[in-house]
Amino acid sequence: MDALANLMESSKKSAIQHMKDGGQAVLNQIQSSGQALLSQMKTGGHAAIHQVLGKTKEEGEQV
Repeated sequence: MDALANLMESSKKSAIQHMKDGGQAVLNQIQSSGQALLSQMKTGGHAAIHQVLGKTKEEGEQV
């Protein structure tokens, strides 16, 4: 009976570790995706600002 109890405990610990590892992997992926999205938004924002400033300068308006 002890062998069965030990096997069950070991299996439970293994399953919990797999869930932790999987959860951490998901969190890492979300963080990475979020960072990439923020970077794209910043780049897009800068490009839009430069485009607007470029147009106003070309038209001779004060910036």
